[in-house]
Parts: sequence; C-alpha cells; structure tokens
Amino acid sequence: MIRLTYFFSIALMLSSCSGFAVYQASYNFFKDNLIPDQQPLISESFFQDEKFSFALVRIGNAPEIKMVLASIDNGLQKWVSSGRFSIITNSSGRILRTQGLLNDVSYVKLSESSESSINYIIDFYNPELLKIKGIEAIKKNPELINYKYFIDKDIQVSQISFVTKIPVLKWSQVGILLQDEKKPVYTSQKIHPHFPRIQINFYYKFD
Repeated sequence: MIRLTYFFSIALMLSSCSGFAVYQASYNFFKDNLIPDQQPLISESFFQDEKFSFALVRIGNAPEIKMVLASIDNGLQKWVSSGRFSIITNSSGRILRTQGLLNDVSYVKLSESSESSINYIIDFYNPELLKIKGIEAIKKNPELINYKYFIDKDIQVSQISFVTKIPVLKWSQVGILLQDEKKPVYTSQKIHPHFPRIQINFYYKFD
C-alpha cells in the first residue's frame, strides 16, 4: 500500500530538486488523503474474466466506478464510464483531458524543457479559463516498490511523482504515477482547483 509518509518525502525531494514552492500542493494532497487508503482489490480471476481493458476510478471519497478503455489514438487512451463521461490519459497514466465532468480540463503539452520538466497550455471549464500556462516538475524514484495489484498478487513498480504549478492561479498540485515495465498501474492526481482528486487503478488486457 502507498503510505502518506512516502508522499511527504517525495514532496520534500521535489522542493529541493525543482525549486518549486510545493508546500501548498503538499498540504492539499495530504488534506485530500486523510481517509485511509481505499485501494480497490480485485482477484486475478476477476481480471481474467473481463473482456476489455478497464480502470477502477475513484473521484474524491466517492465509491469507485468502472471505466472501459474505448480507444487509443496516437498514444492517448480514452476511458469511458457507463454514465458516458470520459477521461483521456497518456501512455504513462497522466490525465490530459476529461469530458462530461463538472469541471472538465484539457492539458496540451507545449514542450519538454528537460527530462524533469514539461510545459502545458491548460483549459479549465466551469468556470471557463482558457489557454493558461502551467509547468510540471517530474521526479522518478530509482527504487522499485512492492504494489498489491490483485488481492492475490503483488508486483514491482516504479514511482513517478510530479508537481504541476499554474502561476497565474497561484495553484499547484502533487501527483503520483506507478508503473510496471510497460504500462501504468495506478495514479493519483488533482487536475482542477475545484474538482476532487482522481485515483485510477489501471487493468490492461494486453502487454
């Protein structure tokens, strides 16, 4: 299980390595995660019985919902719920766009100034605030951690943490990505100042 102490150490590392003021983002992260980890645990047999790739998604403290991988287009993966809202992620599991949520977003990558920094143009909706600039600092932990992928199976995953900062809003957020050798398995991200944190467990039916 992921522990809050790990996130605290990540925030400190990011602060020293990137120069960003991450205190507010770290505070918001811990505030959103005071409830003990509610990571869904499914069995490997349940996974094998599923026909399509899917994700279990939790928004804030609401119960998780199942979303199906509907399409992959130029590396962008579209996950669709039965309620017809969708989340678009990149191949690393970073949420780039949503459709049908109360506060939709669109993150368009402008450039990668280095391996540890990405610049975005961001659109926020409800209220509408378009074409604002954001920058993301990224840090990968070189050590693998043990992660309970199924209730009856643990795997080794790498950890990528990131701080997204939007200077014009004086807003920042801390996110986490966990990946196996080929694909994301878990993410926790806050994509909009007015929308709860999103946690996603990814289950792919292909390698």
